[in-house]
Order: sequence, then structure tokens, then C-alpha cells
Amino acid sequence: MRVKNTPTKNSSFNPILLTSRSTLFSLFLQSQEKRRLKVYKHSIRKLKEKQLLIPLKSFQRIVKDIIGAHGQNFRIQYEALLAIQTAAEDYFISLMKDADFCTKHGKRTTLIPKDIKLALKIRDNNDSLS
Repeated sequence: MRVKNTPTKNSSFNPILLTSRSTLFSLFLQSQEKRRLKVYKHSIRKLKEKQLLIPLKSFQRIVKDIIGAHGQNFRIQYEALLAIQTAAEDYFISLMKDADFCTKHGKRTTLIPKDIKLALKIRDNNDSLS
């Protein structure tokens, strides 16, 4: 004959008895805040690391071709290459923003080459004025 053994209750730990409803709610809010803080820290970490739009090797090849066109064999430091790439990408992004404004001004949604040409022409006129 089999005897059924029931596990003994640990009377010292009962989460419902030890904590009131408001304490449980505050613990829930704390865990939500921790989660939210973790997400914020993760997004800040992502923003701090500079993610370049153009692959580094491709950009390096283009820069070496341009430098090599002048006939001399120059060497370029990694930090200088990153600075050139960052500046080039910033210029390209701002040009695309201006071209997008031209597209919206034309009441269109598709960016076409004449928008980029117009943005370049407007920039050129602004540079000659200052």
C-alpha cells in the first residue's frame, strides 16, 4: 500500500501575506522602471557608437583612388579616414534633406534627380552670397 506524502508548507514565506497590495504594485513599478532604464541605456549605447552608412573598405578604396590620381603614394591614418568619411556622410545626408524639401515643395513623394540638382543650385547661391 502506497502512502501519500504531502510536502510540508513553509509558513515563513507567503508573498501574499508578507506584502500588501500597494507593496506588490510598487515592486511591479520598480521592475518596469528598471526595464525602461535598461532600454534607455541600450539606446544611448547604440547612439554613441558611430555607425557609418558607407562601408569603410569601399570608402577607403575611393579615397585611395582619389589620392593616387595625384601621382604620389600617400598614406592615410585611420582617424583621418574616419573624419573624411564622417564629413562626407554628413554632407550627403544634409543634401538629401534639402532635396527632400524640394520634393515636398513640388508636392511629390518621390525624389527625382532634378530635386538634387535644385538643392545643389540653392546651396551654391547661398555660398556665393555669404
